[in-house]
Order: sequence, then C-alpha cells, then structure tokens
Amino acid sequence: MSAVDVAVVGYRPGPETARLLAEVNAITRRPHTVNYFDNTGNPKNLSAAWNDLARQGSGTFIAFLNPDIVISPGWDDRMAACLEGHPEVGAVLPSGVGGNGVFRLVNGVTYPGRYSNPPTPDEMGAMAAWSADKAGHYVFSATDPAPFWAVMMRRADWEALKGFDERLRFYGQDHDMQHRLRRRGLQTVMLLSCPVFNYGSLPTRRAREAGDFDVNEEYHANGRVYPLLRDGRLPLWENLSDAERAAVRGNPAYAISRLR
Repeated sequence: MSAVDVAVVGYRPGPETARLLAEVNAITRRPHTVNYFDNTGNPKNLSAAWNDLARQGSGTFIAFLNPDIVISPGWDDRMAACLEGHPEVGAVLPSGVGGNGVFRLVNGVTYPGRYSNPPTPDEMGAMAAWSADKAGHYVFSATDPAPFWAVMMRRADWEALKGFDERLRFYGQDHDMQHRLRRRGLQTVMLLSCPVFNYGSLPTRRAREAGDFDVNEEYHANGRVYPLLRDGRLPLWENLSDAERAAVRGNPAYAISRLR
C-alpha cells in the first residue's frame, strides 16, 4: 500500500490543530508520516513551509492539510485511490463541510441529520459512511480554481514542478499549482465521497490579530507576482534554475525584480 506524507503548517495553533494532528495519526489507514511546522511569527511564507515539509518525506503521495480541519475515517484511502485510479488527476481535495450544522456536498446533496460545530469523531464517521458510495468527483476549471485547504498530490508531480512557487507567499500558490498541473494535462478535483470539516481559518485569524502578517500586504504581494506569471513576464517556478529558486528563498522580501 502506497505511503502518504502529511504536511501541516501551524499558525498560532490551538486545540483544533492538536485535534487534527492526533486524528491524523489515529485514523489514517495508509502508512504515513506527519511533518508539522509551527509558523508562529511567520518566519516562512506558506509556500516555503509546505515545500520544506514535503521534502522531509518520501511517500508516494503528499497531503497538504490546513491546521484547522477535521478529517473523516478513510480520508487518505479515498484521496489516494482517486490518484491511483485516475491518471488524469493531479490534485484531489476532499468534500468540504461546515457551517450551521447542515452540511452539503458540492453537488447540492445534503447530509442527513444535523451535526455539531465542530463535528465529533462519531459524526465524522457517520458522514464518511453515508457518503462512501457517492461516486464521482467535481472537476475544477481554469476559471474556478480550488483553494488548497486540504489536498493530496503525487510526489512525482510535486517534484516535477519543483514544489509550490515561493514568490507567492500566502495566497495564490494553490491557483498557480493548478495552472502548472493543467499545463501537464492534469486536473484538480473534489471527491464527493470524502467529507472533511473546515473550521474557517481560526489559526490564521489569530496570527493576523497577533500581527504575524498583514492580509492586505499579502494580497498586494500576490498581485505583484501572479499577473506576471500568467502573462509570461515571469518564468514558471519549475523553469527557474536551482540558483534562481535559492535566490528567491534567500531574499527576505521575496523580491521579483531580479527574475523579470
């Protein structure tokens, strides 16, 4: 059975992060390692932190998980099986659930009953059992990219693309990764049979309130880089030399001027 490396980056972690790390170890079925980085104070941008954690592993698959989600039994098997059975898929997300206790799949189907906020382990198990036979997956388009709050990729694809683009610091690296996967003929999909609860950015909210980073500046930084990537004025991350990627990592401001 192919192994999964799990990468989790924490921001001002609280009980939701402790729950996730415990449950990954308790209910993940495949051979796995969990690599965690506490990014309190924001010493690394998210792309760099994800890349560093991914490099620590050697599993066939890499799962990048936000620290404030609640997984369900079989999450890893279902996502890995999608990648194993669908060579056209390059990134797979679970079906996000959350809100006011009434949870809906992306296709509009509603889970029966009501659930706690956050759901208990038994409730997540019930949702997983109920959705187990929900065949198929939702394909994200180029104009409707997915947010990578939980995603699994093949290590081979992540390595071919040299990881996430570290010029995109906190936002946009997930959309850019999907663009680069699509250039390789690979889709990003969401599984209808894999429910995972999302608290809604609790740790990063605490980090913003503590002054670890400024949201407006992060959006501004993303706005400087992303358009240049899309129109070809900046080379794609995998097309940079090793020295150029190291220069990006070595520049505290992650400046882009030298790479134009």
